[in-house]
Amino acid sequence: MEINENSILAVMDPFSLLAALLLICLTAWLSVRFYQDTNDFKRSLKCYIPMLAVLDCIFIFALHIDVILTVGLDLCGIVALALISNYYFYH
Repeated sequence: MEINENSILAVMDPFSLLAALLLICLTAWLSVRFYQDTNDFKRSLKCYIPMLAVLDCIFIFALHIDVILTVGLDLCGIVALALISNYYFYH
Protein backbone atom coordinates (compact mmCIF):
# COMPACT_ATOMS: atom_id res chain seq x y z
CA MET A 1 0.00 0.00 0.00
CA GLU A 2 1.45 3.32 -1.09
CA ILE A 3 1.01 6.72 0.52
CA ASN A 4 -0.49 9.25 -1.87
CA GLU A 5 0.99 12.72 -1.34
CA ASN A 6 -2.03 14.33 -3.03
CA SER A 7 -4.53 12.81 -0.60
CA ILE A 8 -6.76 15.18 1.36
CA LEU A 9 -5.59 13.83 4.70
CA ALA A 10 -1.91 13.86 3.71
CA VAL A 11 -1.83 17.58 2.98
CA MET A 12 -4.10 18.66 5.83
CA ASP A 13 -3.09 19.94 9.25
CA PRO A 14 -4.17 17.26 11.76
CA PHE A 15 -4.63 19.80 14.55
CA SER A 16 -7.29 21.72 12.64
CA LEU A 17 -9.13 18.46 12.00
CA LEU A 18 -8.91 17.55 15.69
CA ALA A 19 -10.11 21.03 16.69
CA ALA A 20 -13.05 20.69 14.31
CA LEU A 21 -13.97 17.30 15.79
CA LEU A 22 -13.85 18.72 19.31
CA LEU A 23 -16.04 21.67 18.28
CA ILE A 24 -18.56 19.34 16.65
CA CYS A 25 -18.78 17.16 19.78
CA LEU A 26 -19.08 20.23 22.01
CA THR A 27 -21.88 21.58 19.84
CA ALA A 28 -23.67 18.22 19.99
CA TRP A 29 -23.37 18.21 23.77
CA LEU A 30 -24.70 21.77 24.04
CA SER A 31 -27.71 21.08 21.84
CA VAL A 32 -28.62 18.01 23.89
CA ARG A 33 -28.03 19.92 27.12
CA PHE A 34 -30.67 22.51 26.11
CA TYR A 35 -33.33 19.77 26.00
CA GLN A 36 -32.01 17.32 28.59
CA ASP A 37 -35.23 17.29 30.63
CA THR A 38 -37.47 16.49 27.66
CA ASN A 39 -35.47 13.51 26.35
CA ASP A 40 -36.44 14.48 22.81
CA PHE A 41 -33.83 13.67 20.16
CA LYS A 42 -35.76 15.47 17.43
CA ARG A 43 -35.68 18.80 19.29
CA SER A 44 -31.98 18.41 19.94
CA LEU A 45 -31.39 17.70 16.27
CA LYS A 46 -33.41 20.77 15.24
CA CYS A 47 -31.26 22.85 17.58
CA TYR A 48 -28.07 21.22 16.30
CA ILE A 49 -28.59 21.79 12.57
CA PRO A 50 -28.33 25.64 12.58
CA MET A 51 -25.26 25.51 14.81
CA LEU A 52 -23.81 22.92 12.46
CA ALA A 53 -24.30 25.19 9.44
CA VAL A 54 -22.36 27.97 11.15
CA LEU A 55 -19.58 25.56 12.14
CA ASP A 56 -19.38 24.19 8.60
CA CYS A 57 -18.78 27.68 7.25
CA ILE A 58 -16.04 28.21 9.83
CA PHE A 59 -14.44 24.87 8.99
CA ILE A 60 -14.46 25.44 5.25
CA PHE A 61 -13.37 29.08 5.16
CA ALA A 62 -11.30 29.60 8.31
CA LEU A 63 -9.74 26.20 9.00
CA HIS A 64 -9.52 25.23 5.28
CA ILE A 65 -11.08 21.80 5.78
CA ASP A 66 -12.42 20.26 2.58
CA VAL A 67 -16.16 19.84 2.13
CA ILE A 68 -16.01 16.03 2.11
CA LEU A 69 -14.28 16.01 5.49
CA THR A 70 -16.79 18.54 6.81
CA VAL A 71 -19.65 16.24 5.82
CA GLY A 72 -17.89 13.39 7.60
CA LEU A 73 -17.53 15.54 10.70
CA ASP A 74 -21.23 16.36 10.49
CA LEU A 75 -22.09 12.68 10.49
CA CYS A 76 -19.80 12.08 13.46
CA GLY A 77 -21.55 14.92 15.25
CA ILE A 78 -24.97 13.38 14.65
CA VAL A 79 -23.72 10.08 16.07
CA ALA A 80 -22.31 11.91 19.10
CA LEU A 81 -25.63 13.72 19.46
CA ALA A 82 -27.50 10.41 19.50
CA LEU A 83 -25.14 8.88 22.05
CA ILE A 84 -25.27 11.90 24.37
CA SER A 85 -29.04 12.10 24.04
CA ASN A 86 -29.29 8.42 24.94
CA TYR A 87 -27.14 9.03 28.01
CA TYR A 88 -29.40 11.83 29.24
CA PHE A 89 -32.45 9.66 28.56
CA TYR A 90 -31.30 7.00 31.02
CA HIS A 91 -29.73 9.29 33.66
